[in-house]
Amino acid sequence: GFLHLSDHGIASEVLGALSVARAFFESDEDTKSKAAHPRKGFIPVDGCVNAVRPPHLHEKFSCGRLADSLVAGDPYYSGPSDEAALYFGDANQWPDEADAPGFRAAYEAAYRAFEGLCLDLHAAVAAALRLPPDFFDAA
Repeated sequence: GFLHLSDHGIASEVLGALSVARAFFESDEDTKSKAAHPRKGFIPVDGCVNAVRPPHLHEKFSCGRLADSLVAGDPYYSGPSDEAALYFGDANQWPDEADAPGFRAAYEAAYRAFEGLCLDLHAAVAAALRLPPDFFDAA
């Protein structure tokens, strides 16, 4: 599905700071490859070959949960399943600050803001379904 949100409450400064991502992706392959990882970090074109998904024709930066995540301890992200380990078991691989000034700080600020927005959306969907507001919270 697709959803477009407006008036979401995420500060324009947080969204604007993500412009540092453009600078990272416009850097040369050697610089980007310093932060390369098959699941957590820079993933080049065709760089995401694993048992779960085929390679893709785009490059991306992928990040897992932050240490101070709003849902830290949720067994979905740290549980005993092989899928949890595959998707969430690796540490995030960040570009060096010298190679991508402000990238990590901007990315982490945006991640926290988006995670908070997701939790707000969970409560809103629960209310629309006439469920308790914490229905979708971690058990």
